[in-house]
Amino acid sequence: MDDISAGPLDERVVDLLGRRVVTAVVATVDESGDPWTTPVNIITSISRSTIRIALERRSVALANIERRGRVMIAVLDEGNVAVGIRGRAAVVKPSMESNPLMAMVEVEVDGVKDDSWPDFVVCQGIRTRPRHESITLSFRAVFAELRSQRAPE
Repeated sequence: MDDISAGPLDERVVDLLGRRVVTAVVATVDESGDPWTTPVNIITSISRSTIRIALERRSVALANIERRGRVMIAVLDEGNVAVGIRGRAAVVKPSMESNPLMAMVEVEVDGVKDDSWPDFVVCQGIRTRPRHESITLSFRAVFAELRSQRAPE
């Protein structure tokens, strides 16, 4: 489907994003107007209308968000979840306490697009695994910080 309906996110997407196993693809636009995609492992839903992600402070994606403030997030995962989420993004913490090399970005959901197919079922999403235990511990701390901030009213 190509129609984008007004948000909010449905409960199965909120639940999926809250589980810490999702790798989503965040699309932004660079200074030349070219599209840019970035896989994001630290992403969570704060509410049905707000998503938070952690991005490296030196990343092109973060620079694009600071410049343009718009994103599209693709989520494909088990349970036949296939959605595109369009939103307004802003840096809410330029340097996170749990990892000063990461910035906290908040995305206000403007619309959701159903990307499911009538002839195929999404069985699982993109799966990644940290190379070292220290990365696992760091990601847990960053994820906890994303979740601990007060949700917008």
